[in-house]
Amino acid sequence: MKDFIEDAEAAFQALLKKGYRPDQIKILGYCGTTYVAAYLKLKHHTEGVDAILINPHTSFRDVIETSNRMGLLGLGAVSTDQYDLDNEKTLSQLSKDQASTCLIIDPQNSITPPNTVARLQTALQPSGCTTIQITRKFNKQFEDTAIWNQYVQFLRRS
Repeated sequence: MKDFIEDAEAAFQALLKKGYRPDQIKILGYCGTTYVAAYLKLKHHTEGVDAILINPHTSFRDVIETSNRMGLLGLGAVSTDQYDLDNEKTLSQLSKDQASTCLIIDPQNSITPPNTVARLQTALQPSGCTTIQITRKFNKQFEDTAIWNQYVQFLRRS
C-alpha cells in the first residue's frame, strides 16, 4: 500500500513541477484505488485539491466482512497502522476548506458494505461533499444526462 501512495504522491508532485496549481488537480479513485485517493486527498486537501471517489468503500475490512470473511486472515498483509485502508476514517479528518469531494456510488453494488453512502457522507460532512448515486455499472452512467450534468457541474465548480 505504501508504494501505491508514494507513486501517487510522486505523480502529484510531477504535476506541480509542470506548473499546475493544486486547485487544478483532481484526484480520481475507483473502487479499491479510492483508498490511495483518500490518503492523497487528506494530504493535499488544504491546498485546494478536489477528489472524485467512484464506488468507494467505507473500509477494506468492511468489504471483506461483507463479501468473504476468510479474507480477514490476509488483511494484515496490505493494511498497516499508517495506511489502514479505511476511507471513512481518513475522510473524516478533512476540514472545511475550498476543496471538495465527489462520491459517485452505487449503494446496491454487491460488495458495497451496508450504509456506505450514509457513512461516507457523514465522514465528509465537515469538509463538503457532493454525492451522485448511480444504479448501474459506472461505464454506463454517463448515458444518463442527469448524472453526466451533476459530474460536470462538480468539475466546473472551482
